[in-house]
Amino acid sequence: MTIAAWGPSGCQLKPTWSPSSNFVFDSCHIPYAGKFVAFVNKFKAQLGSGLLLTVDVIASNVDGDNCSGNNGYLDLHQLAGSAIDRLIIEDYTSTLGSGSSAGCQPVTLDHNNPAPCDPSFVGQLNLMCSGGFPANKVVVGLQTVSSGTNPIAGQALSALESRGFTKVAVFPSAEGTGDYTYLSSAGLVADKPDWYSLLEQFLAAKNTLNAAVTVGAPSP
Repeated sequence: MTIAAWGPSGCQLKPTWSPSSNFVFDSCHIPYAGKFVAFVNKFKAQLGSGLLLTVDVIASNVDGDNCSGNNGYLDLHQLAGSAIDRLIIEDYTSTLGSGSSAGCQPVTLDHNNPAPCDPSFVGQLNLMCSGGFPANKVVVGLQTVSSGTNPIAGQALSALESRGFTKVAVFPSAEGTGDYTYLSSAGLVADKPDWYSLLEQFLAAKNTLNAAVTVGAPSP
């Protein structure tokens, strides 16, 4: 399920200068962040037993961070106290970033003083370390193509392990198809011979920690 937040009539971006030299927006996130949490709480209450409710996240939807222009409708502080079971971050990038093995380096998500945008793989992991969201509810989305996580697969898995994340979701799209086709007569098509062996090793190591993998993470 893809959820898009649109501002009501008359809702306009009103930039003001902050001490951090970033623009702070007095905008639609204020009414929508709380309403989204209220919605997922009610939705979860209607689900039958044994069903999990997952929210799919891209950095451009997270408030308090300039990857969203500080105008995201997802407030991680509020979601941390909500009824959702999983939060998937679509960490679909081939840029690793710095401090990959340093463990969680949370950023301060503050609407009045937004954090600088770090679109790297590590930067988005650190975003998931922020806002008080439990690590055991975080699912890190990976992508198998060369424009995604494929070139840094081994380093990416090590980076998320160092932060205590034990769950991954894989979007296994095939290289060069121009679409999201990832099936063949032989099954899933890996773009590098070692990709799925790395994933298998990760899951085997996390078996006692209730690790989870989802093949086919939702696309934006």
